[in-house]
Amino acid sequence: MKKLLYFLPLLFFVFSCEKDPQEPNDEELITTLRLEFNDGVTTKVLQFQDLDGNGGQAPSITGDTLAANTNYTLRLFVLNEAETPAEDINEEIVNEGDEHQFFFITDANNLQITYDDLDVNGRPIGLVNTCQVVASGNYDLQVV
Repeated sequence: MKKLLYFLPLLFFVFSCEKDPQEPNDEELITTLRLEFNDGVTTKVLQFQDLDGNGGQAPSITGDTLAANTNYTLRLFVLNEAETPAEDINEEIVNEGDEHQFFFITDANNLQITYDDLDVNGRPIGLVNTCQVVASGNYDLQVV
């Protein structure tokens, strides 16, 4: 019985501790996703914009043509244009880099995207990239 009494205070301490409350993660409103492809001379812009959010008006999607056999610096911009002035969400993404990563999904091997930015753990984020267009063609590109 004597040994049991020594363990009771320890058990009480273990079970009475509470985890620190987690701060809620406020989600940002994202109205615009802009991809800027720069070959060192010109900048081509692809953009998805939905200023009124889900429902309502259909989103606006802007495309452009990239040159074959060309390397581009691809920069991704995440914006909330429902505010004036527009809120640039990129800074927050960089500050919380270990919690974010963009994925580029394409239907062709002729469009190759390589990450050029990393979070504090050495993992890719996807705001700054290199894009190589190997051959001409029509390609779908999804950003997740």
